[in-house]
Amino acid sequence: MEERIEKKADGKEEQIDVESIMEEIRAEIKRKGYKEKEVRFSDINISYADNMDVDHMELSAETYKKQLLLLNIQKNVNTNKTLYADSPAGKVEVFFKKVFRKCARFYVEPIVSGQNEYNETNAMLMCQLYAAVKRVEELEKKMAQLEKRIQEKQTAE
Repeated sequence: MEERIEKKADGKEEQIDVESIMEEIRAEIKRKGYKEKEVRFSDINISYADNMDVDHMELSAETYKKQLLLLNIQKNVNTNKTLYADSPAGKVEVFFKKVFRKCARFYVEPIVSGQNEYNETNAMLMCQLYAAVKRVEELEKKMAQLEKRIQEKQTAE
């Protein structure tokens, strides 16, 4: 039997029977019928991606620009979304959500900060890619003009 001694806020010590707590948890899991199952990639539903025919997609600078603007708007993860309540029960729920946020902030904030940095880097890279696409379009236009001039000179001779 595994026991653990913890001190309470009032300075008194309390013995905690870890094994009996684990038995209660195991019984609850068994009662609810949860089964341990390995999740495979094939189990994950990504049907929304089935409709995207990326192999035949045309490059459109205008579409790219619109998506890039959307990306720049959505790149930051907000951990402080406003919570609303319409009823007394909702107000209690909001209160507990706020308490939970404060308790979890030390853990969540570094992760969100790292995600925001990653998103910022990717958004900047996508902006650079857009600049490259625009440059390619300019060079293609210039090349077409030069080819047209060459064709005109060859037909004039």
